[in-house]
Amino acid sequence: MNSAIVMPDPELELLELLGIEPVPSRVAPRVIEAFVGRFERPTALQKAALESFAGGASVLLVAPTASGKTEAGVMPLVVETLESGGKILYVAPTKALINDLRDRLRPGFSALGLTVEARHGDSPTSQDALSRAACIVTTPESIEAALERGDSWLGEVRRVFLDELHAFVDTPRGIHVRVLLTRLRQAVGADLRLVAVSATVPDRGAVAHEWGRPGPPLTVLRQKGQRPGRLVAVAGGLDEIRSWLSSADAPAKVLLFANSRRHCDELFLGLRGASDHVVMLHYSNLEAGERSDTETLLRRSRRAVCVATSTLELGIDVGDIDAVALADAPWSSLSLVQRVGRGGRRSGQATAQAFVADDRTLLRILAAWSTDPNEAAGDGLRPRFSSVAIQQTIELILASQHGRIRPDRLAAAFADTDTLGEDDAVDVVEQLRRAGILVHHALSDAFEFAPNTDLALGRERWGNFPKDRASWVLSSKGRAMSAVEFDEAPGRGDVILFGGRMWRVTSIVRRRINVLPSDPVKSPIRVRYSDAAPLVPASLARRMAAIVAGGEFGEVELSAELARRLEVLRDAVGPIVRTQGIPLVSNERGLKLLTFAGTRANLLMSLALPGAARVDDLGIEVSGPLPSVQAERLVPAYGELLDAARRSSKRLAGYVSTTRWHEYLPPRLQRDEVVSQLDGPRVQEALESVRQRRVVPLELAPTSL
Repeated sequence: MNSAIVMPDPELELLELLGIEPVPSRVAPRVIEAFVGRFERPTALQKAALESFAGGASVLLVAPTASGKTEAGVMPLVVETLESGGKILYVAPTKALINDLRDRLRPGFSALGLTVEARHGDSPTSQDALSRAACIVTTPESIEAALERGDSWLGEVRRVFLDELHAFVDTPRGIHVRVLLTRLRQAVGADLRLVAVSATVPDRGAVAHEWGRPGPPLTVLRQKGQRPGRLVAVAGGLDEIRSWLSSADAPAKVLLFANSRRHCDELFLGLRGASDHVVMLHYSNLEAGERSDTETLLRRSRRAVCVATSTLELGIDVGDIDAVALADAPWSSLSLVQRVGRGGRRSGQATAQAFVADDRTLLRILAAWSTDPNEAAGDGLRPRFSSVAIQQTIELILASQHGRIRPDRLAAAFADTDTLGEDDAVDVVEQLRRAGILVHHALSDAFEFAPNTDLALGRERWGNFPKDRASWVLSSKGRAMSAVEFDEAPGRGDVILFGGRMWRVTSIVRRRINVLPSDPVKSPIRVRYSDAAPLVPASLARRMAAIVAGGEFGEVELSAELARRLEVLRDAVGPIVRTQGIPLVSNERGLKLLTFAGTRANLLMSLALPGAARVDDLGIEVSGPLPSVQAERLVPAYGELLDAARRSSKRLAGYVSTTRWHEYLPPRLQRDEVVSQLDGPRVQEALESVRQRRVVPLELAPTSL
């Protein structure tokens, strides 16, 4: 593993401190002037990146928001491009971020006589422009499309910039990116120099190792930063948010984050007319043009509140945000810091206001705020997103000259990951043959699409996004708005609430629901989103337990009501937690076993726990009394729980990240994909800790732990 070079002070002369001799470059001064000439000098991070890259290393930059890390990563690539030719492929996770980055980078490239172009599905760029460009900013899906078409400019790529790397780590889309890099290396017949950047990367050593393959680990350059802004936590929900926004000292421009699209809809509707703020909505289901309009309006508005999911956690320029508000507790310290860091970027005075509706939200907010996201430990998973292999089988066939694939070619695409071995590739192709999607071509001993197969059709084949389990398409004026699901099927004349607006159904054709805008009604039919909650790691749950037991939680300004509620929890639950007991809380809502073991451990435990019902990061709701005994009499050993998970993998698939391709995997790989997202060393540690503790019944006033 590779250790990080840490910069505690962005102005520290790091190169002199480390004894690094600058590598002479006749173009480096021009590049520095083009990108950071408006400042007195480059930062230590930018100098270190230039020298490390010039010395032959691929680099991982971890630095706070507004630290100049984009320029730090781009400048070394531009220096080498001017000296050696070739293109830079700049990969970012979202289309909105790509448009923003293109505009941000253009002045620096133009000053050097170079061009930068953006390429994604909503912003097509001519092949001539892409061929001339020194840098192409794009999404993984657009790279896939270019490989399928065989675009000639791909052959000129020699350097890759990966932005917001944390958005790709340990996800199906991240495996997809790594496979694309392998295919690019094979296509150009040369190595690719890599720079990856992020504000927060837990487990830096493991990430540097994985993303450095097939070469040595990435050299990690880390700049420490102050926690972004201050956090104020108050009790309440929608009514309190309305009061806050309508107060005399309300901030002018606010980003209000919620964890689910349904909650965003409810907040959007509830806030309209509550103050003089323009109210906007932003999440992934909304049509791309509408999201872009929202971003533009937010930049230009003087007083506005934008309700958003994690889509606005990333560094899109939406103007200076005066305050960030949290309607839910983020699922990790990383997510919390990303959200809070969106405020006060220009003023340097970011304030986040958390509206806390229940005790579990309070504990998670405090635990996440008191944990450094760069030091946070996940559950040590090694996810095997084998379903990416289905998508790649389709793409490799479409990109091949004869429209065929051999299993060894599929395995070669995954050579730089631990996701798919040669035997797995054979099983994937054979499973697709048994399903009637592929047929064997005897003369070439390869596989091609069966006649009339429709699996490869549509732009969706280019992506590996988590599956949105939906069976209807909502359409207005002939334009599809979103794939959706309902608890009850709508009929003609019904009014649907979607995207914070009312829509009246005009007709239904097969699975397509045609709608037009409607006046508000009291009881609209609500869209049911498949917002699978991210799995909170055991380390964060343990931190929540430590806070209940009396531990510190950093500088959070708690309202008097929340401070009192925390004291009640500490008085009632703290003594049991401090003595390593497991509170079995009973109140009018029922029974809940408070394990403080994290979501994955609790999911596994629930498979063998009598009467187990709902599961969250803190514990398991149960029906029927449990005796005051050691938990090992209730919870089997770890290996037995993993066996139970394999038997229950179809049910567990609803809790983990799966894509539309998961259902096409051989059953063995389906099980492995699900279980690999629950099986980690810190999950095992949490479960073993639970097995050694005693269950202690506890009556508690109505609470939402």
